[in-house]
Amino acid sequence: MLISGAGCRQQARSTSSPQSSAVEPRAAVVKDPEDPDVKREIEERFQWNVRTIVGDYGRVGSQSARWDEPVRKALELMAHFRVHGAVDASRASYSDSIRELIRAARAAGCDDPLALYLYARLGVPETMTEKDRAQLYAEAADGIESRGYSPIRKFYAHLRAAERLSAANERQQGQAAVHKHSTRAWDLCIEFIGDKAAPSEDVREAVEELVKYWSGRLQPKRYEALEAALLRHWGNEAWVYRFKGTHFKEFAWEARGNGYADTVSEEGWRLFSERLEIAERALLKSWEMNPSDPETARALMGVELGQGRGRDRLEQWFSRAMKLNTNFYEACSIKLTYLEPKWHGSARQMLEFGRECARSKEWGWSVPLIIAEAHQSLARYDQREGQDYWADPSVWPEIESCFEAFFARYGEQGLGWRHNYARFAYKCRKWSVLRRELPLLGKVNYDFFGGREAFEQMKREVEEHLSETK
Repeated sequence: MLISGAGCRQQARSTSSPQSSAVEPRAAVVKDPEDPDVKREIEERFQWNVRTIVGDYGRVGSQSARWDEPVRKALELMAHFRVHGAVDASRASYSDSIRELIRAARAAGCDDPLALYLYARLGVPETMTEKDRAQLYAEAADGIESRGYSPIRKFYAHLRAAERLSAANERQQGQAAVHKHSTRAWDLCIEFIGDKAAPSEDVREAVEELVKYWSGRLQPKRYEALEAALLRHWGNEAWVYRFKGTHFKEFAWEARGNGYADTVSEEGWRLFSERLEIAERALLKSWEMNPSDPETARALMGVELGQGRGRDRLEQWFSRAMKLNTNFYEACSIKLTYLEPKWHGSARQMLEFGRECARSKEWGWSVPLIIAEAHQSLARYDQREGQDYWADPSVWPEIESCFEAFFARYGEQGLGWRHNYARFAYKCRKWSVLRRELPLLGKVNYDFFGGREAFEQMKREVEEHLSETK
């Protein structure tokens, strides 16, 4: 998310769930599965994924009667999830089923590299180190490459290997492998873009995953090559212009820099303005081609954050985004940022909007939790002034109310948000609530709490404070 105005650019401080996806990404825009055209598009996409996953295994995979059945079933689930997972079943059910099947295949001696890739993603024991897991990804990528799997399967294998190796290797000796897999992933994505038989959604997902990995390191020449390939092969697709607009918005911030307004050079301001104009033109073209994409509306909200031409403009795109996706937390988060005191609003306006989100009968899923994000953002202002925002007795009731209502409504679906609730309870010193929440976290994302030691320290503080009150 981008933050604009007179201050400095900051990293998004969203309260979004810390849980990450286990299988490849789903479509950003959820379409009506009952629409005949959408049904046909989904079926065609599914069959293409079956051909390049299950079909590839049958064509070039390492096969054996000992493990063929569980491998094929796991790969079929992988293909099904990529296309249908957004509309018909929980992420957890797919992940659990694939995990069970791929572990059975490995136990039977399966040495196929695509099966190894799935094992690295979903099947490895929790005790495996990140370095060992990264090596599995690298081995899978090399095997998928050598056996002649389709370019899209090679792409994801090399990309995930680069991601894991980058996270696991801090020494220079590990960077050569990262470079090898990341540059191969780039070349494969450019190759894949030229495949007109590929579904547009799969091309979009691959491009967005590639650029996410290269975020902050995407040099102009690389971007220009990527944009040229997209416009040459997919120039009739609205998402290509949304992609261009989104990234020129990022390039605008790179030109401006992350400092406060008085640290920005004259050249920085010039490039900032020029690139936001390019972003706006591309996004408006995308909207003209497809006015049913809430992501384009959200991106145009981001442009207004940078240009600051007026709240009416922000509200126009916010309204369009929320009409298209009533569960659009990210659009609400951008509006909340727009209303920060150092940008275009005030603390009062932030809290009013957060409470509107909490009360809304139209906006669902995690949108009511925006009030908690509002408090989190405002707390930073008090911290700069040496005050303890979380000690204010009016803060916790609003946080507690929105999270309790969310969990009552969504149950296990909202598991990832337990991390957020626990962290808020810790900040507000609600020790009994925190003790109750800790066993409900599921698999703990220690990084979310500042690392494992910080998490263990938090647990110790809970017991210390509660023992003092006995």
